[in-house]
Amino acid sequence: MEDSLKVKMHFNEIAKDYDFWKKKNRYYYEQLKDFYQENIPRDKSVLELGCGTGEILDCVKPAHGVGCDISEEMVKIAQNKFPDLNFIISPAEKPMWDSIFAVLEK
Repeated sequence: MEDSLKVKMHFNEIAKDYDFWKKKNRYYYEQLKDFYQENIPRDKSVLELGCGTGEILDCVKPAHGVGCDISEEMVKIAQNKFPDLNFIISPAEKPMWDSIFAVLEK
């Protein structure tokens, strides 16, 4: 089985519990959010690769935010949580967007 398919299957399987585990490791994820908020200016166009459920992208308050993830299940959750942001299903190594971004995350 191709590696990217394995990754996709793994994250589809854990998507429903992903935020639960992030809450269990809250300190680490809060540190990540603080770091991004301090280093990414607000109101820029931001692309996050491997966006998971969209929390990091949301915390930087982009003018135009696009989250990209290989997992359909992660993207569904992100879209429901943050309907004002855009999420696409795409492997990072084969981009499926045509915008220009000021900031790339990950």
